[in-house]
Amino acid sequence: MVNDDVSFGVEVTVSSELGALTFSNSDWVCTDSDDEVCDAITIDSTSALGPYAANEDGSLVTYYISSTGTLKTGGTYTLTFVSPTGVRVKVSVAVEGELRLFFGGTGASATNVECCLVGDTVTLEGRLWCENENIDVDSEIAGIEWEVDDASMAQVVSFDNAGRTDLLNSSSHAWTLTVKALKPGEVTFTGTTMGGISASYTLTIEPEMIVSAPEKIYNYNYLNSEEFSQQVTCTVTLEEPDADY
Repeated sequence: MVNDDVSFGVEVTVSSELGALTFSNSDWVCTDSDDEVCDAITIDSTSALGPYAANEDGSLVTYYISSTGTLKTGGTYTLTFVSPTGVRVKVSVAVEGELRLFFGGTGASATNVECCLVGDTVTLEGRLWCENENIDVDSEIAGIEWEVDDASMAQVVSFDNAGRTDLLNSSSHAWTLTVKALKPGEVTFTGTTMGGISASYTLTIEPEMIVSAPEKIYNYNYLNSEEFSQQVTCTVTLEEPDADY
């Protein structure tokens, strides 16, 4: 979790001709998912065990590097250990933040609808997970900004704080996003908190179909004086014909 102390470990294999190394001048570099250097994880101390023979002829030796640090921001990061000799070793770290935003609910509402028709108004449910009692959840939810990747296909009608939490977990806060489908295709809604945490949901929109046909078509069989039904012919009309459908 954010602000927790954590330990990282890597193995570094180098030439034995370098002699005994202390790694006192080594460094860690933290980068985010865009490969940009950041300070989401700070390193407090580093120690090394070794060397240990890494091959039969003893030309290579391995050191086990252990470091302790502090997690500052939630997300997935890459820590690169840089030894004084220039050796670089990477390790991936996923950090759970105090806030998490996601689509879905509990029980019958755990899964949102995956598709709808043009003209439909759909309400999607989600959760804001907050693990810090000092955070104003109402303000966090109110501050979420929503984007639609194609505004011609769908629009956001309303976004509401449902004002309740799960019965078994007070950290989970509910919200609803109501959207209106405008055109056929796939459209993605993305919500982002003031702290940069985001969640996305893709909805498939189908064209509205108008089907017209009689319920039954009867002919009269004069040989046995009985009526019998024939095959029904249906007509399907699309308000906006599309080659994909």
